[in-house]
Amino acid sequence: MRRRLETALPVVLVAVLGYLPVLRTWWFHDDWVFLADAAGIAPRGDSLVRVLSYQWYWSAFYPLFGLHAWAWGLTRLALHAGSSLLVMRLGARAGLDRSARILAGMLFAAAPVAIESLYWGTGAIELMGVFFALAALERWLAGTNAARWWALGLAALAVLSKESGLLLVVVFAVILVRERRLRGALAAGLAALAALAVCSALLVARDFGTTGQYAVDLAHVPRDLLVYGLWLVLPAPLLRDGQLSANLALLAGAAVWGAWGLVAWRAWTRGQRFPAACLGVALLAVAPATVLGDHAVPRYLYGPFAGVALTAVWLAFPREGLRRGGLVMFAIVLTVMAWSGTVYVRDARLPGGRPVHRLAFKEAISRYSQAQFDAAHIRPNDHVVIEQGPGTDATQFELLRTTLMDDRAIRLLYGRGVTVRWGGVTTPADAGALSFSTAGANLVFKGRLP
Repeated sequence: MRRRLETALPVVLVAVLGYLPVLRTWWFHDDWVFLADAAGIAPRGDSLVRVLSYQWYWSAFYPLFGLHAWAWGLTRLALHAGSSLLVMRLGARAGLDRSARILAGMLFAAAPVAIESLYWGTGAIELMGVFFALAALERWLAGTNAARWWALGLAALAVLSKESGLLLVVVFAVILVRERRLRGALAAGLAALAALAVCSALLVARDFGTTGQYAVDLAHVPRDLLVYGLWLVLPAPLLRDGQLSANLALLAGAAVWGAWGLVAWRAWTRGQRFPAACLGVALLAVAPATVLGDHAVPRYLYGPFAGVALTAVWLAFPREGLRRGGLVMFAIVLTVMAWSGTVYVRDARLPGGRPVHRLAFKEAISRYSQAQFDAAHIRPNDHVVIEQGPGTDATQFELLRTTLMDDRAIRLLYGRGVTVRWGGVTTPADAGALSFSTAGANLVFKGRLP
């Protein structure tokens, strides 16, 4: 038991200490939707879409945590630490020695692509999907019938959390084919998992059509795949959405995938299949995210980065292993890297003072808006009118509205009886309402209407 704790401790420390600043983040954008649904203020609907991560997670913890964002942040850190330990376990399944698999777990724990999911409350969706997917893969590789039934159940939870686990069924099927076990109860269970994956994919595609925020875009699949390759190896300060339209990013991404493919091929010719397996699973994990067109973002690489961490350790790790001092040094360096990347996302500003990262920008809007609402002393049954100011264009006004999710943020903060009207001309029905105007993407309290 003591040896297991000593093995797990450095991985958990990097995963938690490296991202402690996320405990100071606040709610914004989709967070308000899930919180309002859990609070019974504004039912979300479409409850079968990602039911585990969209509904059950929020419904389970809202009675305990309410709007205390730091408490919810602890659940995200716990999921990330759990996934990092699972990467370490997968290293053990691959035959890596103790120090090598600890290093693999620490590399995943410090992944720059993890920052977005940890920073944002809604990032729990990504974290849950990957946690259950990694757990399912680890159990499947254990090889026993009991472990594989557990794997099917965990894979189902992954599918019900996020689409990154949709193609686990392919991995499991390939292994069964190699073992010549495509008949029997396990194969039937695998077929049921495949049916669940198809149903979940169809539900999400339907959800795309109803929200209008996403769309399946097959034309940009090659571009997205190449840029994802680049994002796998970039530090947090260099991860940029604008790289989707940069030719240099496409070339660099092609080089990353090409280098990984070359390593896998050379190892395969020597009878070593581990790098190819890591590459194949990573591609299957990222495949569902390649159809999102311009909505491709670095956090979708959280799961595939497990393959990067394991391949990097397999490729570069000294065969004689590392001493304890070396592991301590790596743990310190990786923790500092993760911490500094998180602080950069939170604090980096453009010359005009606007946060560099899009999530930090939305969080700043949410915080500033709440300060304005607090200053107005909103009462539980007040009516709030938010007018589009002369210095605010339609895009900025929509950004503000979606960051606060219409009336959800205000009703959660000040009472479900509060009513909110965005834009339009003031009417007699607005008499006595609290009036706000916009300045850019910010709110300014004007007073109570006569």
